[in-house]
Amino acid sequence: MSSISHIWRKFVIFFANIFRGTHFFQLKRCLLNLASGIEIGKNSKVVGPFWAGSVSSIKIGENCFINRDFNVEGNGILNIGDNVDIGPNVRMLTGGHEIGEPSHRAGKGITYNIKVGDGVWIGASSIFLGNINIEDGCVIGAGTLVNKSFSENLLVVGHPGIAKKKI
Repeated sequence: MSSISHIWRKFVIFFANIFRGTHFFQLKRCLLNLASGIEIGKNSKVVGPFWAGSVSSIKIGENCFINRDFNVEGNGILNIGDNVDIGPNVRMLTGGHEIGEPSHRAGKGITYNIKVGDGVWIGASSIFLGNINIEDGCVIGAGTLVNKSFSENLLVVGHPGIAKKKI
């Protein structure tokens, strides 16, 4: 992403975050769709504040609800399907580092992608690490550390997340 695109994205997100809370959903969606690399589908609602670092691309489907303090960091790609509900204070990390030399342990940067399927419900304060694929219909319990992919229609809870049962 060019420097101008990055500055524009920061400006648009800053302005959209002025309207935080459960009002002005259509305005916030329109504003965020103006930001470089962000696409939010019809009837989706973002409470705000909404944070997006250097992420290459964020695509949020239709009829989603994104609660307050949604944070996407890294330089990868985030794809969220339709009819997804995300609780407050959820973090999605699309970047990381290799383990480096002893003199500097945070080595070469790595790009990750995260995909969340249709109809997924993500509980408050969950954290998603990179290269994760959550298939349709999963429920991610509050406070879950999601460090691997899960197939459809599973209840996932814990730190790290494990599939508790098929739903």
